[in-house]
Amino acid sequence: MSETDKLAERYLALWTQYLTALMADPRAVETLKRWMAFTGQFAYPASGMAQPQSGALFPAWPPFFGPFGAPPSPAAEAPASSDEITELSRRVDALERRLAALESKPKPRRSRATG
Repeated sequence: MSETDKLAERYLALWTQYLTALMADPRAVETLKRWMAFTGQFAYPASGMAQPQSGALFPAWPPFFGPFGAPPSPAAEAPASSDEITELSRRVDALERRLAALESKPKPRRSRATG
């Protein structure tokens, strides 16, 4: 495995750890939901505004979660426990190890038919 591959693997592992920790914090999830709701109001031009000309620098973005905002979170669903997050993290780590093992196997060479 090259240094570049190792660096990319380490970068993705760090991002996995960061996002796992971020999603475990209910305050962070709430902040992200509020941010998405705030930025969603800019997805379409306000009614009554002229349509942008073709080639406009900043066309309207598509909505992130459809025309009605983020889907409501189920009230009955409890937040993930630390055991569930640990299990998910363990499974992602196992997948990363399996993928690394597959990528490190030498590729079989095809023999050229002489003729």
